[in-house]
Amino acid sequence: MRWLVVLVIWFSVVAAGCSHQGATSVDAPYFEGLDQTVVGEVLNDPVALQKIEEEPSDTRESMAQGIVINFMVCRDALRVYQGWRNTGVAPSLEPLPTPTNPREPSYSDWITSYANLETRVDSGELEQLRFWLTAEGSCGRWIPARPGDVSGPTIRDVVEGES
Repeated sequence: MRWLVVLVIWFSVVAAGCSHQGATSVDAPYFEGLDQTVVGEVLNDPVALQKIEEEPSDTRESMAQGIVINFMVCRDALRVYQGWRNTGVAPSLEPLPTPTNPREPSYSDWITSYANLETRVDSGELEQLRFWLTAEGSCGRWIPARPGDVSGPTIRDVVEGES
């Protein structure tokens, strides 16, 4: 009987660990098609992990996928901003990252946000892109400017430091 209790407890612990790991595993199906280096970075970023873990379980995968896209798009927007600021000509944005297995609502939200970003770049007004990167609630306020450097400057810090 004692072995049965130990075995049940052991399986419970293993199952709980596996289910948590699956929710934050680099090779999870909802990360397919996205840059695996960025996926790993997001899964090691304490702010990103907190945002994922605070999400209700039925939309956690969507949040995790959306944050990876967020890191990719926001860093690309920073690249465009810096190039535009330095040359007076806006470089082209990279295409919106497209996961193999899009999760909702984040992917549809990103399609809308990306269209807004394109409009700001196409406006010919650098200040519109700057606002997108620095406004309250923007990606620039919390995403590290340098991949993996959670203690370094955020995208917003870099943009505001270049003003």
